[in-house]
Amino acid sequence: MVYQAQGRLDEAEQLLLRLLEIADDHTATMDGLLALATTYESLGRSQDAEQLLRQAIEFGNNNFGSKVSSRLLPLIGWAYSIYMEGS
Repeated sequence: MVYQAQGRLDEAEQLLLRLLEIADDHTATMDGLLALATTYESLGRSQDAEQLLRQAIEFGNNNFGSKVSSRLLPLIGWAYSIYMEGS
């Protein structure tokens, strides 16, 4: 996301929260959850990022089934690294 790349993380957060409110399909919702988790991690909000990653994994499994597994594996690793940083 452009705002994230520019370091405008607070603005990115607000836009992503709005995206999640208006998302009209599962792919947009999934992408919004992942982008917001990335933004939270960049803001130093690891617990919020971890919570969103967990939601994204659950959402993906419920809505995409096995089709999403290749997309979720890197996220599981990322979630684990966030968890380990907080330990």
